[in-house]
Amino acid sequence: MRGWNAAGTGPRRDGGHLQSARCKSSICGSAEGHQCPIHRRRIGPSTVCPRGPRCGERASPERRLDILKPLLDDLEINQATVLHNLQQKVLGEMVAIGREAGVAAQHSVSQALQDAMTKRSEEMLSQLHRVFDGAYIEHCENLAQQLKTETLSRLEAMGAAASLELQRSIGPIGSSIDLQSLPSPAVFAEHLNRLKPKLSAEIDLICAKLEATQTQRLFFKKGDVFGGNRALRAIFESARRSIDIIDTYLGAKVFDLLEVSDDSVQIRLISDKPPDNATKQAY
Repeated sequence: MRGWNAAGTGPRRDGGHLQSARCKSSICGSAEGHQCPIHRRRIGPSTVCPRGPRCGERASPERRLDILKPLLDDLEINQATVLHNLQQKVLGEMVAIGREAGVAAQHSVSQALQDAMTKRSEEMLSQLHRVFDGAYIEHCENLAQQLKTETLSRLEAMGAAASLELQRSIGPIGSSIDLQSLPSPAVFAEHLNRLKPKLSAEIDLICAKLEATQTQRLFFKKGDVFGGNRALRAIFESARRSIDIIDTYLGAKVFDLLEVSDDSVQIRLISDKPPDNATKQAY
């Protein structure tokens, strides 16, 4: 038999009352005739809340990917033309300061094209955050790999286009200059390998945050006492450190449910009304 301490807290703003329990860092609820959220795995008959923890629309990974892909496509519009214009700009700047379009200029072109790849990686990451930050997505176990495949394949395509542009830039002077002194088109594959770890790590972080918000919210319909009590019993049984219960009315049923918890678990009751004398004597 346990001893109980009561502390004060207010009723719900809608005039009803809500029984809730916190097991570790989760917040749970009783279903004794009232709707209440259960932040744990699904247990017993229930109705799933259609919105996520941030009230964002629940969606499948495929739906979010369908939103993402056109945004990434927009970044690739006229990609070859953009890279060629960048090459022309660099060569024009070299000529403007009195330097020929020789070895140094081609190294500058190579660096500018690599910088463009870095910028593209950052732009894609920005779009990933735009689409996925704050989202509530079901079944996102394979999302990280899908995002890596999608983004890295686009970077690889850009690297191939940049390599082709560098070869075209070198072409007119290649026969008159030692090729060993010119930048190699293979530099873009090497640069891609440098970009991959950071981009992959950022994607893993985005997906980790998504998974951290995937804990299902369950709402029990009014009158579904059995489903709610069954869920609470399972939560109380699984508690290892502490349980906090916030309830305007602490009744015998709550105490009965708590009896299944381990004796080592610290239990704290918070209420604006202490238990009645009968409950105090019984528990």
